[in-house]
Amino acid sequence: MSSLKLFGCPLLSLCCLWICYSTQGLSAADGMDEKCPLFGTMACADLISEGNILRFHNKPLVENEETLEKQCESTLPYMKCVMDFSVGCPNYTENIYYQMFIDQRSTFLKVCDKDNDFRRSYLEGVKCLNELPEGQNDECGNLPRFPASLKDFTQEFCSALREYLQCGIEKVEEKCGSEAVLVAKEIASFNFNGFERGCSKLQF
Repeated sequence: MSSLKLFGCPLLSLCCLWICYSTQGLSAADGMDEKCPLFGTMACADLISEGNILRFHNKPLVENEETLEKQCESTLPYMKCVMDFSVGCPNYTENIYYQMFIDQRSTFLKVCDKDNDFRRSYLEGVKCLNELPEGQNDECGNLPRFPASLKDFTQEFCSALREYLQCGIEKVEEKCGSEAVLVAKEIASFNFNGFERGCSKLQF
């Protein structure tokens, strides 16, 4: 589960890892309303190819603006397709996966907008983020194992995840500075926000 690493830890791969874990063995016969939006990632898969999708969950992050633009051209229609599919799911506005997709698309729109300040910050900070060593976050401990479902979130998981993520952010700032931290936080926002929504539903 923690094999995909970015910024020396799986800081930005959380959503991708959890979604991959949750979709294992998933079929239309499952009838699980909670995971309905995930079917959109499969239904829309023909819109993308391995080399033309904008990815933030594995190094290296794209540094070349021309390559970034090509990936944006493929990624934005794909994300729109996934969002449109999700709207057909039961109670989609309250669905944690749908909310993650909203946050993910918001980040993609920022990095793909040539006039957006975040895109400029991204292109300036991405080189340092790519150069961070894989093992730099070892002292942050192990990434907590992701629950298979929102109903399986526990106080222990939420507390451990928050501590791990905060430690990872501090390591990024230490190596690359505050500007890179802003970029890392924005890229990771759809992970942070999604898990925070899940954890906020718990009565601690």
